[in-house]
Amino acid sequence: MFPSCRRELAAHLDTLVNAFGIPRLAAPIAADDYQQAWLDFAGWDPLLSGGE
Repeated sequence: MFPSCRRELAAHLDTLVNAFGIPRLAAPIAADDYQQAWLDFAGWDPLLSGGE
């Protein structure tokens, strides 16, 4: 695929996703602070386990 085609698709990605009715998935990677979200999801507190 040519680079210009990728740019065109990227510009309309929201429209394409909405057309298929894909819901927003609740996932740690989608959080604003994804590192803390993964730590919370895993139930891991680095301060209690000797990490930083």
